[in-house]
Amino acid sequence: MSALYNNYQLPASLKTGSAVGRHISRIHEAVSNPALSYINSLAATNTTGGRANARFMLERFCRFLIGGSVNKMDWLVLLTDPNLTQRAIAGFLRYKAQQKAFYTGRRVDVEQPYLNMHLTPVIEGIHAVARAAINAGYLTESQWAQSVSQLSKSDLDSIEPLEYGWLPESMPAFTPVISEDEISLTAHQALEGFSTFCITSCIHRFDWDGLLTAPVVKATISEYLDQGVILNGEKERDYSPATADNLFRMIRGVAEHHWLAENITVERLQRIKAIKLPRGSRKTSGRYISYQDLDKILNIASTHPNPVRAIRDQAIFSVLYETGLRRSEIISLSMGCIDWSRGCINIIGKGNKERNIYFDQNGEMIKKLNNWLSVRNSIMTTDTNIAKEPIFCGISKSKVPTGKKISTQTINDICKWLSQHGFHRTISPHDFRHSLATNLLSQNFDLLSVSQVLGHSSLSTTQRYDQRGEESLRQTIVRRI
Repeated sequence: MSALYNNYQLPASLKTGSAVGRHISRIHEAVSNPALSYINSLAATNTTGGRANARFMLERFCRFLIGGSVNKMDWLVLLTDPNLTQRAIAGFLRYKAQQKAFYTGRRVDVEQPYLNMHLTPVIEGIHAVARAAINAGYLTESQWAQSVSQLSKSDLDSIEPLEYGWLPESMPAFTPVISEDEISLTAHQALEGFSTFCITSCIHRFDWDGLLTAPVVKATISEYLDQGVILNGEKERDYSPATADNLFRMIRGVAEHHWLAENITVERLQRIKAIKLPRGSRKTSGRYISYQDLDKILNIASTHPNPVRAIRDQAIFSVLYETGLRRSEIISLSMGCIDWSRGCINIIGKGNKERNIYFDQNGEMIKKLNNWLSVRNSIMTTDTNIAKEPIFCGISKSKVPTGKKISTQTINDICKWLSQHGFHRTISPHDFRHSLATNLLSQNFDLLSVSQVLGHSSLSTTQRYDQRGEESLRQTIVRRI
């Protein structure tokens, strides 16, 4: 990890040094830290899940135990040197872009490394810290006169970014006190993220070896879960049983990677795995979409002012409903994935698992899909990679398919558009998967077959997708005979 010298300049070895050296350093750190090793072992996904979800949950867990990063860094080093502040902001946004690419399995856009990175919340948060320092007498207005408020993404291209962990953790004389209503929630989150970039994340600084003994793990997780979800300084609700199970599964994964690195014995690992948490359950969060609901959805989608998008969105909703594809799977659906003669879609989905999904070759889904493809094919390239062309692509303002792959956010947005234009409730892309599972089970297909269609590793996961429960309960009434 690099350290900032007294003159606030990076070591020359890092400024001009070997990219290979930095890469090896990152690999060594990931291997020596069991939490990072566990996170890196998970799948990269285009949605919340996998590496991103594990990183978020473990960071929140560590922050609960050792405190946030905002109060662990020497802000006066930063605030008294606006040039250093700008370099830190540039480094933070570039680092966020790199992390996002790492979690989703993509590459950073070299030409536009700050694309889709939000600059305003970071500046808002840093200004709040500066105001707190001025009010406390640690900083003068003149020292902060050279503001970064006008900093733009285009300016960042000419700034030499600082590296992750450039500032050593310290016990600063000044710790900012910023009320929850002083800045936006987004700015609070950006400030914590910026602080973890400067002094490294709580995951990096946490004593994992000290935690990973069975009694300590059990007591610590229980204390964390008892705290519950805090909002405005008060407990709003308990964590759900699924959240508790996910956290414990991740802690077990961290312990396993600590054992793989030969830092704990197998007996110590087995004691951690033997821990039993209190059980509980919640109703499934999915919402069932009936065939009548689907008709309404398709009718609303057909009213979109952009007729090309109307055709595309109808096809997307039909495919989601009849195949149960995940968001990441439907955006990755290419021309070569569909075997029209067999009525089959070949998908490589979550966890790099391949599966086939069969469809009715004379069904409504195919009609909607063919309507879209007749429009989509008008801009289809004619090179040899036509099989790799995405089926669902973006649409330009001039109402022409662009041929470029859409994002998972596009799928979210078209679902949100429905509730804004007449559909009676909010739906999510995942509701279509729950609905497919429910429909198949209602038609008496066995649980194993449904699990294979959805690409689940566990039958218990498929059971949670079954939405027949409430309707079945309505029929379970004792009547006098």
